[in-house]
Amino acid sequence: MTGGEREDSSTFMSQPVMDQNSLQLRLDPEKLLISIELFLTGKKPIITQSADGVISEEYKTIGRSMVNEMGVQSIMSFLTMVINPQTVQGNYREDRYFDECSRIRQELAQIMVLNKKEWALKDNDRDLVMSCIMNAIKPFLSRLINNKERESYSQTFRMEERTNPNRGGYFPNPFRRN
Repeated sequence: MTGGEREDSSTFMSQPVMDQNSLQLRLDPEKLLISIELFLTGKKPIITQSADGVISEEYKTIGRSMVNEMGVQSIMSFLTMVINPQTVQGNYREDRYFDECSRIRQELAQIMVLNKKEWALKDNDRDLVMSCIMNAIKPFLSRLINNKERESYSQTFRMEERTNPNRGGYFPNPFRRN
């Protein structure tokens, strides 16, 4: 470059901090749903390794089921409509969050009372089942309060543009030879 020429500015666009896999992990409630199902069935995941080094996950019964297979399937179907990637992207005001938790608790209690015989749900287990499920649902739904979950995505995916003012103009010259 000769003395009278001015060098174009350089612009740098940062890469998104979070990739698609990270976002999927954040939105995917599968682990939460599995933990509820394991509670209902009285099972626990056990990681094993075979002699040839293959690692696998098995489920060992450590207690008794709170409900039979039909009850597990029905409760899990209900919960899947509440705990899913679409729900977590919602937006609740705080009062709506409390109303929604109350509605879910009432519906679940009603379903359990109506199906207790068919599901083999013992009366003295119903409150424990309700409390454990609601203790899992409330933190999940709290992510919706005041749109905080989606706001955190936009901060995560924020792109930054930096221009070096010492280098001249704001746009690089695509026709310039180096």
